[in-house]
Amino acid sequence: MSVISIRLNEEEKSILNELSKVYDTSISSMIKKLAFEKLEDNFDLELVTRYEKQN
Repeated sequence: MSVISIRLNEEEKSILNELSKVYDTSISSMIKKLAFEKLEDNFDLELVTRYEKQN
C-alpha cells in the first residue's frame, strides 16, 4: 500500500478532523472516498457532454 502526504495548515486539519467525526471515518479514508467520488463525477459529466455534442 502506498502513502501520500498532504500538507495542511492548522485550520484545514481542524476542519478535516471535525468532518471525519461527522462521517465516522478516518481523515485518510474520507479524503480517499471524496477524491474518487469527484473523479467519478467528472468522468460522468464528460460522458454526458460528449453525448450531448453528438446529438
